[in-house]
Amino acid sequence: QDKWDYMNAGMADTAITSQMDCSIIITTGPYDIPSGESVVAAIAILGGTSLSDIQANADAAIARYSGMTSVDDNPVQPDIFFLSQNYPNPFNARTTIEFNVPSTQQVKLEAFDLLGRKVVVLVDNQLEAGAHIVNWDCSELPSGVYFYRLSVGENTATKKMTLLK
Repeated sequence: QDKWDYMNAGMADTAITSQMDCSIIITTGPYDIPSGESVVAAIAILGGTSLSDIQANADAAIARYSGMTSVDDNPVQPDIFFLSQNYPNPFNARTTIEFNVPSTQQVKLEAFDLLGRKVVVLVDNQLEAGAHIVNWDCSELPSGVYFYRLSVGENTATKKMTLLK
């Protein structure tokens, strides 16, 4: 949490007494963009508990966005299992979850409350390989922290989301 606060505040908070290990590297371009044309740029925020963890996250970000030439392109490579962070997050009533399936197989996407109780099964079907988007209307749920879990074959990923009303 300290790292997130540090990165969002744009400066160190001297009131924080815990030791922080934060690094921010911003790099871009150079771009030589002719008048009237545009480029697509991707921004990745990487984190991890070790250098190898950060490298794995960097590799996943590169795989997700490599070869992207326009906003309409599907940036996810078809042979990669990937679960994106929902957006917006925090959200009010509706959120979007994107994921990638590496091959045609059974896919399950479920949401749980903070106590681990299943709230809803969003997907439980055989899906084709490629990128998929699920729009979830949570207007009937109370504010709180929820988790969503994607299971595809032997691969499983879980992410946290916050519903604020």
